[in-house]
Amino acid sequence: MGEVWAVRNQLTNRDFAVKFLLPEFWNNGEAFERFLREAETTGKLRHPGIVDVFDVAQTDDGRPYIVMELLAGEELGSCLDRVGTLAPLRVAEYFSQLSGALQLAHRAGVVHRDLSSANVFLARGDAAGEITPKILDFGVSKIMGPSVVEELTGHGAVLGSPSYMSPEQACGADAVDERTDVWSLGVLMYRCLSGTMPFHAKNYNALMVAVMTETHRPLVELVPSVDSELVALVGRCLIKDRNDRIGSAGELSARLGAITRRLATEASDWSRTPKRRVTDRVPLAPPDDRRRLPFGRRDQADDGSPFQPFFGRSSVQAAILASVLVLGVFLGRWNSTGESETPTDMAAELPGSLSAADETLKIFSPSDLPLAEPEPPARVADNEPNLGRAVARGTLRR
Repeated sequence: MGEVWAVRNQLTNRDFAVKFLLPEFWNNGEAFERFLREAETTGKLRHPGIVDVFDVAQTDDGRPYIVMELLAGEELGSCLDRVGTLAPLRVAEYFSQLSGALQLAHRAGVVHRDLSSANVFLARGDAAGEITPKILDFGVSKIMGPSVVEELTGHGAVLGSPSYMSPEQACGADAVDERTDVWSLGVLMYRCLSGTMPFHAKNYNALMVAVMTETHRPLVELVPSVDSELVALVGRCLIKDRNDRIGSAGELSARLGAITRRLATEASDWSRTPKRRVTDRVPLAPPDDRRRLPFGRRDQADDGSPFQPFFGRSSVQAAILASVLVLGVFLGRWNSTGESETPTDMAAELPGSLSAADETLKIFSPSDLPLAEPEPPARVADNEPNLGRAVARGTLRR
């Protein structure tokens, strides 16, 4: 439904991500409302675990766009595709932070309803090795209130990523609350620990039936060596009757925080004991692809690079941020199914004029872009995200 550009405000020298709605959806009322809903909802939520939204506006030709923080790192789904599973300590740590972010959203009356591996981003921090998991895309969120329940779909409609839907979502229940997000977090943790999904089916309808009626395989059977308290907590998130499920994101965050502290202490105590440890290392792909930019969905043409872009490979430049000259690189587009697309015209012009001033912009082709030499690969710990770096930039001039 949209495309994302990485841009630089040359007055402040700050980088941003700008998300556009594709022209074919301009006249789609539901898509337009979801796009604006994302900006409105996310812009009101301030938490390290939620992507920042700074502004929402329209181009001169009426095309809406959202200005967001530019994230460097890796999408959770891309990370899991590459490494398979994450260490239990990392799962507890990341999801304690994510559930804390959702606790803030729930207190503001917002249920995400579409949590998935595509909507969780492992963002690189300023310190070496620092990772902050962030929640993306509140476009299908539900606003709860005593007098108003806003829906973007009809009565009984099913909305969300099928594999991560709660039973109440799968049956099209109108009364969806914060426990739906707790279920989705449970599915994500199940996948992070086991490398597989709790429910499998050949088609959408069969999957919905499985989510509503079937019992998932106990996590302890798949990963018997994983911390038993963490396994039990994931199981409590995946109880079909939401009245018996973990009751809130706040409760989940507190329990995961306690597990994180205990596992960290145990790991520290273990590391002080002299012993020889044999582990399987996560292989690093050669860092020879210089076309990476750090905001994005993994491209369909996976070449095994240790870092994958968020919305595709293309590197193009654009003018953005009203009346401000910027530095930009095009990151790709996604369609309504959440799959990335690779643009055929890598030097396509930025759609719509964002400035009231009459400016002439020069758009460079990818072959004109200055390329930095790739850095040598850093050592990556067992089942750790590989956060990559941006190494290509393009310039726009008057």
